[in-house]
Amino acid sequence: DTKLTNLFLRVDYPTGFEYKSSDRKPAEKNNLWEIGDLESGKEGLIQIFGIVNDSIGGVSNFGASVGSRSGDDILSLDETTSALALRLPHLGVEILPNGEREKYIASAGEEVSFLVEWKNNLPEIMENASLEVVFSGDAIDFSSVRVRDGSFILKDKKIIWNPSSYKDFSSVLPGSSGFTGFSFKIKKDISLHNIAKNPVLRVQASFKPGKSVPGFEEVGVLGEDEIEIPISSVIQFSQK
Repeated sequence: DTKLTNLFLRVDYPTGFEYKSSDRKPAEKNNLWEIGDLESGKEGLIQIFGIVNDSIGGVSNFGASVGSRSGDDILSLDETTSALALRLPHLGVEILPNGEREKYIASAGEEVSFLVEWKNNLPEIMENASLEVVFSGDAIDFSSVRVRDGSFILKDKKIIWNPSSYKDFSSVLPGSSGFTGFSFKIKKDISLHNIAKNPVLRVQASFKPGKSVPGFEEVGVLGEDEIEIPISSVIQFSQK
């Protein structure tokens, strides 16, 4: 049996890939991990999370190599490549602050309006659909939440749209899409106990059927989106 020592794993990302996190801390940058010693027959797993920014139907190639490190290079003992083809999700949902797809920064005391776009990309009718939006963070004035055709549940910090409030969700035809919306105000008195930690608001959305969709019973049919909105605060100084 052969023991391999001082091994590293390098992953080469395709153009347009945005690294978010991994279950093990990289040794350097966001694509190099120290494996250390590896006994014969031993296996390991590193999970990498990110976003592929490419057009539907595009193919993104990922590469990985394992070996010893020599400066900025890896003296590869083994390497592999894998192609990832992008397709539309079964269900689409997107959160649009102030109706825009650009990254948004809110100000303390500001009222922010959101559109939530949904779409059924399945070839089948989806019945009794529901859409949920969940908030996290302490920046929202929850007394100011306003919802179009849905219900806000304060204790869960979430909004729900279902067929009882939003009739379009009773039966969603293949390819059909639409918008709904909500708004709230950012607190004026956001506490900045630590100036280095700027407050961030997170908004998560999930879109799903109420009944199993014919032909997709064994497949997870769910549309999801999540955005982060940094909150800028105006800090005033007075002279004494």
